[in-house]
Amino acid sequence: MIWLIYLLIVLAFLIIHLKNPFYADDYWPLAFARLTENPFAGLWGPFWGKSFWRPLPILMDVLSERWFGLNPLGWHLLDLFLGSFNLLLVSYLVYLLSGDNDERARKIFAISAGLIFALHPISLITTAWISCRADLLSVFFGLCSLILVLLGLNSRRLGFLKIFLALALSFAAYLSKDSAMILPGFVLLVIIFQPNQKPWWKKLIEATILLFLFLLVFAIYLWLRRHQTGFIIGGYEPLEFSASFLIPRLKFHLPLVLSKAFQDYFFWNLHNGFWFWLIASSYILLALAFLVGFVRSKRPALLGLSWLLLSLMPLWNLSHMLFFRQERLLYFGLIGWAMIFAGIGYSARSKILRGIILMALLIIAVSFGKASFTELKNFQKHCREYDTVREKVFRAIGDENVPSFARRIYVFGLGFDFYYLDPMFKVYQPNWLNRIVIPADIPSLAWVKKETALEYAEKRQFLPEIEIHLSDKKTSVLSVKPPDDIPLAVTHDQQATALEWKSGRMESITAELIRLFQDRRFLQENHQQKLFLFPSYEFRKRNYPLDWKLSPGLELRTPAHLAELYTFYSKTDDPYLVSPPLNFLALATSELELKMRIQKKDYLAPQEREGCIFWTTINDKNEFGWQAQQKICFKIYADSEFHIYHIPLDHNLYWLRSFKITRVRLDPISFPGWFQIDYLLFSPSSSKTD
Repeated sequence: MIWLIYLLIVLAFLIIHLKNPFYADDYWPLAFARLTENPFAGLWGPFWGKSFWRPLPILMDVLSERWFGLNPLGWHLLDLFLGSFNLLLVSYLVYLLSGDNDERARKIFAISAGLIFALHPISLITTAWISCRADLLSVFFGLCSLILVLLGLNSRRLGFLKIFLALALSFAAYLSKDSAMILPGFVLLVIIFQPNQKPWWKKLIEATILLFLFLLVFAIYLWLRRHQTGFIIGGYEPLEFSASFLIPRLKFHLPLVLSKAFQDYFFWNLHNGFWFWLIASSYILLALAFLVGFVRSKRPALLGLSWLLLSLMPLWNLSHMLFFRQERLLYFGLIGWAMIFAGIGYSARSKILRGIILMALLIIAVSFGKASFTELKNFQKHCREYDTVREKVFRAIGDENVPSFARRIYVFGLGFDFYYLDPMFKVYQPNWLNRIVIPADIPSLAWVKKETALEYAEKRQFLPEIEIHLSDKKTSVLSVKPPDDIPLAVTHDQQATALEWKSGRMESITAELIRLFQDRRFLQENHQQKLFLFPSYEFRKRNYPLDWKLSPGLELRTPAHLAELYTFYSKTDDPYLVSPPLNFLALATSELELKMRIQKKDYLAPQEREGCIFWTTINDKNEFGWQAQQKICFKIYADSEFHIYHIPLDHNLYWLRSFKITRVRLDPISFPGWFQIDYLLFSPSSSKTD
C-alpha cells in the first residue's frame, strides 16, 4: 500500500515527462544496443574507455532497447517503477533503524523520510533521466543488501541465508555503478547504529565478521574490474595512494563538494523568495527540535549525517562535476539527508514537539515539490531542445547542405551536452556508420564501421584525432578530437563539410569556411611586413601608467625600478585584464603570443587548467559585452617559471568572422594567486604553418 502511494506521488510529477525525448548521455546505451553486433557479448567490457565498468545497467539498457526500441515511454516507465521501489526501501530502512520503543512514531517518520526523499528534485530528476539508471540500480541493490543485513542480524531463522543474499546484492550494486564501492562503509554504519540493545562487544564481533565478508566480495569485484578495465579505481582520474597526490586534491575539492552538496540537499535552487524563506523557517524549527531531542537520543540523526558524509566520498575529486546535472551524483547521499530529519522526529518524545516537527517536514516536502516541478519543466525543455536540434541536423544532412560524398560533418554552435551527437544521429541512421557527425569545437564520441576506424587510426593530415575504445567484428567506438584548424581541414578535405546551429536553424557554412580560409591566408601574407598594425604590450614599469584595466579583486604591485615586471595578485578566482581600445583586422591575425609565469600550484583542478582570451568587435553594441562564443582558451602551467604561449586565433570561426577587434580581455588564471606577464603581442605569422 505504501509503495502504491509512493508510485502515485512520483507518477503525479513525472506523468507529463514519460514521453520526454532521449537526452545527451541516453544515446550511449541506445547506440551500444542498436549498433553493436552482439551487445550481450560486450556486457563485461568497460563501460566506455577504461574508466567505468557497469554491466548491469548496460544489460537493462540492452533489454529496454529490445522491448521498447526508440520509444522513450517504456524506458521511462521502467525507471519510474525502479525509483518508486527505492522510496519504499528508504522508508523501510529508516523504519528498521529508528528503534523499537514507539511503533507509531517509527512508521510516521519512516514514511515522512520516504516522502521527503520522493519529492526532492535530486530524486525526481534522477528518476526522469534515463542516463541515471545506474544510480537507481545501485541504490536499489545497496538498500536491499543493507535491509537484509539488519534482518539477518536480528533473525533467529534463516539469518545466514539473509546475510548471504545481502552479500550477493552488494555485488550487484558494485556491478551497477562504481561509486557503490562505499557500501561496506554503510554496512558498518547500520551495524553500529542498529537500535537493538546488544552489548558493545557483540556488535563489535558482528561488525568485524560482516565487514570482512563484504570487503571480500568487494575485493572479488575489484579483481574482476581490474581484469576488465586495466586499473582498479579512479573514475575520471586514476587514483594514486600517495600523500602528494591525495592531499592537494582533497584540499581543493573537499570544501567545494561539501558546500555544493549541502546547498543542494537543503535548498536546491530555492535561493531567495517566498519558498526559500518558508523552507529556511522549517529548518530553524527542526534545528531547535534537534537540540531538544539530541540530549535524549543522538543515534538516529548522527546515523543520517554519517551516511550523508560517507556518500560524498566518491566525489572527493569531482567538485567540477557538481555544476552540471549533478542529481545522479547526490542521489545516494539523499538517503542520509532524509534519515537526519526522520531521526530528529523520532528523537522527540513530546507529542506537541512531534507535531511541530511533522508540520516542518510537511512544509519542506511541499517546498521541494514546488522546486521539483520547476526543475522538471526545465529538464523537459532541455530534452525537447535537444530533440529539436537532432531533427534539424537530420534535415540539414538530408538535403543539399551535405553532399552525398561527405564523410566528416562538423557542427558548430552546440553545447557540451552534444558530446553524443554522433551516436544520437546513428541510432536513427545506422547506414551512416562510414561517416562521423561531431561537434566542431569539443571532443566527443563516434560510432563507426571497424574499417572506418582503422582509416582514422592512420592519423592523416586534416583528419580528426581518434582513440579506439571498443570494437567488435563490425563496429568501433571512438573518442574523436576535431581538427584544431577546421577552416584548413574543410578547405583541403574534399570529404568534409560544416554546419552551424544558430538562432534555431541549422545551416551549411562550408563555403563560408573555405572563403574565410582563403581570405585569412591572403591577408596574413599581405601583412607579414606590416607588424606595426598589430598591437603588442609589455607589462613592465615605465614612465607612464599601465593602460590595461584590472578586474575587481586583482591588485597591481609596482616594482621599484623601471623596466621591471609588474606583479598581479588576485584575491578571487576570476581575475582578468581588459585592454585599451584596439583596432586591427581579425582575419590578418594568426596568433597571440604571450609570455607569462604563474605562481606554483601543486595541483590544478580541471576547472583551473586553462586561461582564456575574450574579445569584442566593431559590430558589438557593448564594447565590454563579453560573449561566450567570442572566447579562446589555452592550457596554462603553474610552476613559477616563464612559459611562452602561442595561442592560435585564426583557427576559431568566431574570430575569423569578427572583422575588426576593438578590445581583448585576458583571463590568465582561474584561482587566487599571483602571476607576471612579460609581453603580449598579436602576429600575422604563426608558430605553426598551414
